[in-house]
Amino acid sequence: MSHRISSSYTLPGLFACISIWLISGCSGLAGPEYQRPEVPEKPNWSALEGREVTTSEVIQPEWWRGFGDTKLDGLVDQAIADGLDLRILALRMEQSGLAVRNAKGDLLPNVTLSPSRTMGREFQGGNESKIDDSEALGLNGAWEIDLWGKLRKQRDAAQANYKASEMDWRGGYLTLVGAVANKYFLIRQFDQQIDNQKASQRYGEQLLEIYKAQFEEGMVADTTIRSQQAEINRIQGQLVEQNRARRQAELELATLLGQPAGALSVEPALVLKNIQRIPAPQVLPADMLARRPDVLRAEYDLLAAHHLVGVARLKRLPTLKLDFSAATGASVMSQFLDSWKFAFTLNGQGMFDRNVRREIRGAEVSRKIATETYRRAVLNAVQEVEVRLNNLNARQEQVAVLEDQVMQLETVRNVRRARLAEGLVSQLELFDTERELLSAQQGVMDGYGQILTETVELYKALGGGWPAETPADVVSR
Repeated sequence: MSHRISSSYTLPGLFACISIWLISGCSGLAGPEYQRPEVPEKPNWSALEGREVTTSEVIQPEWWRGFGDTKLDGLVDQAIADGLDLRILALRMEQSGLAVRNAKGDLLPNVTLSPSRTMGREFQGGNESKIDDSEALGLNGAWEIDLWGKLRKQRDAAQANYKASEMDWRGGYLTLVGAVANKYFLIRQFDQQIDNQKASQRYGEQLLEIYKAQFEEGMVADTTIRSQQAEINRIQGQLVEQNRARRQAELELATLLGQPAGALSVEPALVLKNIQRIPAPQVLPADMLARRPDVLRAEYDLLAAHHLVGVARLKRLPTLKLDFSAATGASVMSQFLDSWKFAFTLNGQGMFDRNVRREIRGAEVSRKIATETYRRAVLNAVQEVEVRLNNLNARQEQVAVLEDQVMQLETVRNVRRARLAEGLVSQLELFDTERELLSAQQGVMDGYGQILTETVELYKALGGGWPAETPADVVSR
């Protein structure tokens, strides 16, 4: 039986590292604590009745249900369940989770068991005889003792990367819901446009019949008939294009839902005007930046970069590693341990390694890049919200003007219909009014579609109802 405890280290490097540690203090070896970078403040961010408004007060988690369209709700539910983009993002998040488990495992001893059995036989005088049959069990292990917190920093960096991948999933979720909603609204907008275009075609064909009758009486020239026929052809061409675009929207919607293009058909319905408008927040939520997936993703990236700087700095300090092994004798049952060995290795060469110093500089540059990327994400988030609010307000004002125009044209149309019965206006004048009214009604429907689309984009910009997070607190749990 043999027992041995051994250790190896470089004395000059060890004493130098310990001296530096004692002078600088253990708390600052990995660098300063993480601090969220300063970003330009928005003074009028949120104010209502003397208090700040939170996102949960203005956005429900399933905010799209506020449109009150069950068909849209079903499409979104199907996309969330079967959309391939979300599945890919979920698998990437799972992949990042494996890296976290590996980083946590590095904090623990790595132990392996190696059972073995040996058998030997020999022949004596032509007869086979058994001379040996033994079994043994070997135990080997290694453990890097985390004296300075380097392995814990690696674990924290892996956790930050995992959370960043979760923010990617949230962002993909918002993108998918928004894409499905916008594609559905586009289809409903095409339904309305196609219906209006068919009405225009009917008016044009009625007007053509009037021109033909007038031509027979010598009241108009042949060119008038040809011009009107050309107008009908133009309308028919637009109708073909609208049907084509609507079908394309259906094909693209099928892909978003995880179905083959062509497998989905959305029945036409004139429901665009009946879709409820979700009200825009009167003030911007104070915690919006703590909910937007892209902003949180940028900060988790920054947090990971911060921890990796700490990892690089701690590589300059000595590492203490314990290697151990043990084995049984000829029989597992006869004797538990026949030999064992412990070996402590203390290595302080990291502080003299130029590659470590290069790694520190590279990690610090990466942290600076992540810092500026975070600042840019914040500014882009504020800009996007302001742009969406501006667009939504402008669309609503525009629709209000167009609705007033429709009301005025409807009055003119009704008056001219009454006068036509009395013979005071011609049918051509009435047709001109009908055509203007139809065009104005089309503008209103287009405006409704734009309002719905801008509402979707605004709710995405506000973070889509996800819970607020503080990355530094989440990773340190």
